[in-house]
Amino acid sequence: MARRKASLQEKPTQTLTVKAKAVTFKQKAFRILPDNRVMLRLPRTYSRREIILEYRLSPKDFLGEVKQVKLVFSSQTSDWYLHIVHRVSVKYREPGNIMALDLGIVNIAAGILSTGQTFLVPGGALLALDRYFHKEIAKCRSSSSRRSRNLNRKWSRQRKHYLHALTRWIVDYAAGNNVSVIVVEELKGIRSDANWGDRGNQKLHAWPYRKIIRMLTYKAALKGIRVVDVSEKDTSITCPICRRRAKSARVMRGLFRHCGCLFNADMVGAYNILQRYLQEAGQPASGVVGGLARPAVNLFVWRKTTPQGREQGTFRQTA
Repeated sequence: MARRKASLQEKPTQTLTVKAKAVTFKQKAFRILPDNRVMLRLPRTYSRREIILEYRLSPKDFLGEVKQVKLVFSSQTSDWYLHIVHRVSVKYREPGNIMALDLGIVNIAAGILSTGQTFLVPGGALLALDRYFHKEIAKCRSSSSRRSRNLNRKWSRQRKHYLHALTRWIVDYAAGNNVSVIVVEELKGIRSDANWGDRGNQKLHAWPYRKIIRMLTYKAALKGIRVVDVSEKDTSITCPICRRRAKSARVMRGLFRHCGCLFNADMVGAYNILQRYLQEAGQPASGVVGGLARPAVNLFVWRKTTPQGREQGTFRQTA
């Protein structure tokens, strides 16, 4: 979906007053014109029946089959934005490397490639974000107060940016390492089957697992990469060396010790997800376990705040 700030191509002959915050134009009510312009047909209630808007696309963007056009009003900026919903054809890559992901809370993503490369993305930045806004919103006298509403909007904006940055980084990493398939754990029953205590369950139910996978799936598809899921049963307790189930191997949170080796527990989960996919696909198992002990750690770093209050950030690998 393309989201662009709309501007009138020419000065209108009358002021168009629209009370709704969003106006949808279906296929018969718009026409895409050359030079990044779109013509919108207005209802009979307006004496002016058409308006032409200009939009900007970055050089790497292109429009596929346009299905719908929306005009959406932003109360934060007091601007109207043009949303162009279009269908893009996807051409998937030839078989290449495989990436497996284990999603969590303390570490939001632990990843391993079939080549043996490993990486870890701590979830501390998102936890800190949620903690801060929970605390500030709790100080408000009313949930309907202006301050409370502004905090909720800002929280939603920053959370959404973090998730987009996370999934974009993972997909870019995959594309740069010739990955053709990203394997994730099946999320069916992930919340109902767990009991981590009151505070742990609250974090688990608020954690955006499905949103991460949804973002990951469409971003990966645009790069020609498939996202598939496998059962996560016993992936966190199976030893990567002897392949035995060992519940006692998780000696403390974050560590897995068995067969005389000490591994990062989340990396063990990612490794076993990879093995399960390879087994189900009839491919030979990957025996590379060296990277499970010390994966490359990537931290999220917030950047400068923009005038509209939209904080942005990116991921950087620690030394």
